[in-house]
Amino acid sequence: MLFLTLVMLVVTGILIQIFEHFEEGFTIHFFTAIHVLTGIVFAVLSVLHTITYWRSIESYIKSKTAAT
Repeated sequence: MLFLTLVMLVVTGILIQIFEHFEEGFTIHFFTAIHVLTGIVFAVLSVLHTITYWRSIESYIKSKTAAT
């Protein structure tokens, strides 16, 4: 799900750049709204992902610092 929202952010960002030069109607506002909402969802999912896998992140960091 996190990867899907990242892909949507990239695609809508590109579409915003393309349609920005052609028109300023409904299309640009639609893609901008989708882009903003997807960005919020991506941020929330990133925080939840970090909280869920915090122990794994912590053990990885500890193993890397112990190895050096």
